[in-house]
Amino acid sequence: MSEEKPRGGLLAVVERSRALLERSEGGGLAKGLSRLLTGSFGAAFELAFGAAFVDVSQKRIRIFLDELGYGATPPSSLLGDEDFVHAFFGALKAAGATRRPAHIRLFARLVASAFEGERFRWTDADDDLLSTLAGLTQRELLLLAALDRHGADALDRAAAALGADEDEVRTMLARLERTGCWRPGTGFTNRFAELRERVRLDLDEMAADVDSPPRRRLR
Repeated sequence: MSEEKPRGGLLAVVERSRALLERSEGGGLAKGLSRLLTGSFGAAFELAFGAAFVDVSQKRIRIFLDELGYGATPPSSLLGDEDFVHAFFGALKAAGATRRPAHIRLFARLVASAFEGERFRWTDADDDLLSTLAGLTQRELLLLAALDRHGADALDRAAAALGADEDEVRTMLARLERTGCWRPGTGFTNRFAELRERVRLDLDEMAADVDSPPRRRLR
């Protein structure tokens, strides 16, 4: 990620959000944001897990904000842009349900990619892409990234990246049909091509942020 500091209206969003989080120190605002990320279950989780729940939520919010703060220069009127507010909180809520930093960063990139010069443009099709990204697991993203790099038929290379066998890869590909990113017989779809471009999906980044494969039981 670039070391260049964020600028413009997006800088205002990121820095204001960071400041509010840090001032709250686990207090009312942080708890409120945590509840936003989990909907009506927030208060119940807070009672069950206490400060740990708030800490996890704050960590995910910061990862999202840090990634969002780079690469875009929107106008200073951004905070009043209804489309941006809709996209920002929709992506933030999806990121809050994701435990992997690499996956969280993809949600921020999807929002940042909606800038056309100084104009923020978010359409119903972008809501579809956000829904698609939210429905993909980290291992599914890793699988797609591996096949994208090595070729749609390189099941052995994909299996090695996942620490799985080729039968499991085939099963995962069948499940991926639900996302609209993969079609049996034809492979990658236009939806995957757009999502890959928008979030800058990268095999190395995904592979660096995934659990080690579990030990397989000997038969």
